[in-house]
Amino acid sequence: MTRGEFEKKAEKIFQDCLSISKGKQSDYCANADPFDNLRKSELCGASIEQGIFTRLADKFSRVGSLIKKMNSVGEGQRILDESLQDTLDDLINYTMLLKIYLEEKYDGQTAEQIK
Repeated sequence: MTRGEFEKKAEKIFQDCLSISKGKQSDYCANADPFDNLRKSELCGASIEQGIFTRLADKFSRVGSLIKKMNSVGEGQRILDESLQDTLDDLINYTMLLKIYLEEKYDGQTAEQIK
């Protein structure tokens, strides 16, 4: 794979993930707040960051299970499982949500300024 091919694939993945994120925002967020669904974790005493981290951990666990399953089949039968692709897209989107949330929460402050 060339660098150009890699960049094209990365661009398509990010575009697809943005499209998925937009769809899920309309499905999961009843109002204009993009973190509306994630704020529910606060009802259990967990922060939004902890809620997102929990979702990320669940997705990483799912990726591990799917890869293990994929590697257990014969060499000629291996394919990239559709649910693995979906789970990887979810990881990208939850990571993006966490990054945006933290940027908003700390308004660009450095770690030293937050202390």
